[in-house]
Amino acid sequence: MYSELPKEFFEAIGKIAVEFVLLERVIQEIISTSIGIDENLTQRLISTDSFEVLLSKFKQLLIYKLNVKKDKNDPVYVEIKELIKRLNDTNEKRNDILHSFWFLNNKKDAVLRHKYKRNNPVLSETINVEHDALIDLLSDITNCISELEDFERKFISNKPLNDYENDKKETGKKENS
Repeated sequence: MYSELPKEFFEAIGKIAVEFVLLERVIQEIISTSIGIDENLTQRLISTDSFEVLLSKFKQLLIYKLNVKKDKNDPVYVEIKELIKRLNDTNEKRNDILHSFWFLNNKKDAVLRHKYKRNNPVLSETINVEHDALIDLLSDITNCISELEDFERKFISNKPLNDYENDKKETGKKENS
């Protein structure tokens, strides 16, 4: 039954799986660098954590490391919360894709996925999936990776996370020199 799926669906699903592992790896590297311990030891401590647990540890570490108060008026706290939300939303979409049963409809002109509902395993849903939706998710994952890499650069260099205006000014100075 799976062999009937169009090749581009297999490729997109595989790329989603591979890119998401890279996203997890970037988070693990930021954790390792931030707490200043050997990356091998960090991997031993967090490699078996679910993504949700990894995100929770990541958020706690950032709040602690950046000495951020849990205040909705603190722009750094808001930025951390928004980043964590985007990562979590992307993970949920990835789970929907990777943990589904895939098949063609009876006419063999549409690709469907069947998955049990997250919070109620008695209920399930069957959804028509367009290839573009998989490509959009892949783009979301790669955007999250880029955002994490930017975040890591700012985080490791101890620059404030909300210091985008100074970044723009510094870039402008270099261009005008």
